[in-house]
Amino acid sequence: MYDVCKCLKCTWIGQREDPDIKFHLWGNCMGELEHVPLSVEEFRTIRSATMNIFQDNKDRRRFYESIIELKENDIVEFGLKLSQFRTQVNQETARMEQSSAVPRCPSCQSTQIRKIDVVERAGSIAFLGIFSGKINKSFKCKNCGYTW
Repeated sequence: MYDVCKCLKCTWIGQREDPDIKFHLWGNCMGELEHVPLSVEEFRTIRSATMNIFQDNKDRRRFYESIIELKENDIVEFGLKLSQFRTQVNQETARMEQSSAVPRCPSCQSTQIRKIDVVERAGSIAFLGIFSGKINKSFKCKNCGYTW
């Protein structure tokens, strides 16, 4: 069962799989691990919402520490922030699902594609026969001309 903890030596904050593990084993740190008052769900939500914000691990750790302090000192404000993070994660998930549903050209990744109509395919097959490049093809990219 996972829990959230902090290394007292290197200040890493993250999840540990086994609460019986008492020392931070990553990179031979061997710092003592201390439980952090965030649930795994809260930590994962916050991490997902802020994943692309911090370039520096020190900034990320300071942010996590401020969130932990907020939870300890103002649970109502923490709840509001967590709700905002959940909304942000849900919106990003919906956006990613929507963009992945848009068909793309396998060659250039363009979304500017069109369906090859029956007349175009029949004309190509009638003119070129088995050498037609449109046999068993359904789409054509308007950007690079690739058919699939």
